[in-house]
Amino acid sequence: MAWRITDDQLRQVVETDPALDTAIFIRTANALTNQLALVDTTAGGVGGVGGLSLLSSDMLIQVELMLAAHFYSLRDQRYQSKSTGGASASFQGQAGEGLASTDYGRNALALDITGWLARINRGVHACQMQVAETYPSGNDIDPTED
Repeated sequence: MAWRITDDQLRQVVETDPALDTAIFIRTANALTNQLALVDTTAGGVGGVGGLSLLSSDMLIQVELMLAAHFYSLRDQRYQSKSTGGASASFQGQAGEGLASTDYGRNALALDITGWLARINRGVHACQMQVAETYPSGNDIDPTED
């Protein structure tokens, strides 16, 4: 499906590096939003009852915009706080929080009234936590093992 948002719209929401191509972030957000729309309109899906949808096209645009900003923010972390005198800074989010790790991701979660993004976010978080518990240092992972 065609993108719901443009590069200019994304750059209005999040401060980006002007030299950076934002297409990968928009494409990723679009793929996830398309899946959300499909689940929402599929009978037996989240909001789908006989093809009805809980999410309007305007809401899907906003979700896609927040997701694109979230994915961009993972690449270029946003400050949560900073001080110039002592040259310290802290950044938004913790590893393993998924969409909840940025303000934009939390906005996408809030906009999705179906709750589907929250459910997949919990699933991703659970998988990340299981891997972290199984391989706490990451040194025990053998990529050649089947």
